[in-house]
Amino acid sequence: MAFAAVESRMKVLPKTGLVYEIMADRLRVGVYQDATLMGRAGAQMAASEMRRLEAIGIDPSMNFAAAPSQRTFWASLVEEQGLPWDRTTATHMDDFMVSHDHILSFAGMLRDELFSKLPSLKNIYYVNGSAADPASEADRYGSVLDANPRHIQVMGIGDNAHIAFAEPYIPGVTDPDERIYKANAWDRSACKIVKIDDQCKAQQRAAYPGVEIPDFALSMTVPAILSAGELICLVPYEQKAHAVLKTFTSLISEEVPATALRTHDNAFMLLDLESASLVIDIIKAVSPAYREPSEGMGGSDAWEIDNPSLLGNAELARMMFERQ
Repeated sequence: MAFAAVESRMKVLPKTGLVYEIMADRLRVGVYQDATLMGRAGAQMAASEMRRLEAIGIDPSMNFAAAPSQRTFWASLVEEQGLPWDRTTATHMDDFMVSHDHILSFAGMLRDELFSKLPSLKNIYYVNGSAADPASEADRYGSVLDANPRHIQVMGIGDNAHIAFAEPYIPGVTDPDERIYKANAWDRSACKIVKIDDQCKAQQRAAYPGVEIPDFALSMTVPAILSAGELICLVPYEQKAHAVLKTFTSLISEEVPATALRTHDNAFMLLDLESASLVIDIIKAVSPAYREPSEGMGGSDAWEIDNPSLLGNAELARMMFERQ
C-alpha cells in the first residue's frame, strides 16, 4: 500500500487539533493532538453528514460501535445542536451473548452512555445478545440492518485490528468450527455468530477485571460494515498503535480485518498522537521530505510533504513493524 498526500478537492477534515492528514490507499487519515479533539472532529463530521442528509430530504441511518474508544466522540456528539435525531434510525455493530443489563453488553453501553442523552430518536434497534436461539437472532438483526442501510458508520478497531467482531483469520487453522466462525465475519449476510479470539478476550479482561468473557458474539459482517455510505473510524490511545500500524502496512486480507477500510471510497480514520505513533515513525523513515510541525502549528499544512508517495516500500514497512 502507499501513503499519499491529500488532494485539495477531497472532503475537508475538521481543523481544530489536526496535526496532519494523509491518504492510506483510499482511506483518509487524520491525526489529532489528543483523544478529546479526535472525538470532537468525529462528531463534527457525523453532524455535518446528518445535516446534509436532512437538507436533501433523507432520514439519516447510523450505526454505532460501543467501546471506551468512542466516548470522546459520544461526549461531543451530544453537544451538537440542531441535529435531526427525530428522523434518525440507530443500529449498532455487535454484542456479546449477554443481556442488555450485563456489564459487558454493548447495547447497554450505548443505551446508557449515548442514546439516553440524545433527544428521542426515530428508531433504535438493538441486537439481543441473550436470545435463546442466537442463529435466529443473527438472522433477525441482519434483516433489521438490511432494512436500514447505513448512511453513517461510526466505529473503531480492536487491539488485534478487528472491526466489529470480525477477528483475524489465521492461516493454517484446521479446526472446522474455528474456520466456520472466522469465515462468518466475511459472509454476505449482515449479522452472524462469531467466535472471540484470545487477544480480543485479553483486551476485554483488561477493561473488565474479574468478568468472564464469553466465547461467542453476534456481529455485523465486514461486507455489511463496508456497505455504509460514510465510515468514520475513531482510534485513540497508545494501546492501539500496533493495530494502526498493521492496518496501514499489511496486505488487505482477512488476517488483518481493519485493512478492509482501505478499500472504501468514503472512509475516514481519526487517530490521536498516541495511536499514530508507530505510523509517524514509518513516515519519518521513508520520507526525507518529512519535517516536524512547529509548536502550535495545526491544520492540513502541519506537515510539509514534498513527495506525494510516502510509503511505497511494503518491505520496509514490514521491517519497521517487526522492529516494534
